[in-house]
Amino acid sequence: MDYENMMQKAVEVSQNSYSPYSKFAVGACVLAQSGKIYTGCNFENSSFGLTICAERNAIGSAVAAGEKKIKAIAIYSPNQEECMPCGACRQVMHEFCTNPLEFDVIVKNRNELKTYKLEELLPKGFQWFMYIFELITKYIKGKKYNTHSNFAPDNADDIIENPLECKHLFQPLDSSKQYFACKFCGLVVHRDKLK
Repeated sequence: MDYENMMQKAVEVSQNSYSPYSKFAVGACVLAQSGKIYTGCNFENSSFGLTICAERNAIGSAVAAGEKKIKAIAIYSPNQEECMPCGACRQVMHEFCTNPLEFDVIVKNRNELKTYKLEELLPKGFQWFMYIFELITKYIKGKKYNTHSNFAPDNADDIIENPLECKHLFQPLDSSKQYFACKFCGLVVHRDKLK
C-alpha cells in the first residue's frame, strides 16, 4: 500500500477518536511487514495517564492480529500539521520496527506528506535484548565459556562491540540461572551453551 492511501486511512480513523478532554483527535495507520495495514485512533480517560495514543492503538491492533514487525506508520490529526508521535509511541515503534534506519513515519503538512526515519525521531532507541539476541545467534555457536555469579553489568558505554574480541566472564542474569551474560561485552547465553 502506498503512503497516500495509508494517510487516507489515518484521516478516516481519526474521526473515531475519543478525546473529550483534550479535543485533540489523532488517527494512525500501520504497515506491517506482511503488507497488511492496521489502524487506530487515540482514546482518552478521565484518569489522564490511562490515555492511549493512536500510534500505540494501531500497533496493538497489528500485534493482536499476529504481526511482529512493522515497516511504516502514517499519523494524522485535524488539530495540527505534522502531528508527531510522543516519546512513548516512538519507543513502541522502535520495539516492533524492522529497522529504525528504514522505518518511515509519515505525517501530513497541508496537502503534502512528509516522511521521517524513526532513527531521526528516536536516535539510539532502547532495544537492548534485540541486540543481545543478535549477538547470541552470531557468535556463540559451539563455544564453551566459564561462568561466574553475582551478575552486575558494567557501564553500557564500556561494552565491547565485537564479542569475539572479549575474554568472557559470564554471570547469571537472575536466580533461575537459565541465562548468563558476559560482564564485559553483554553477550547473553543459555546455560546449555556454557557446558
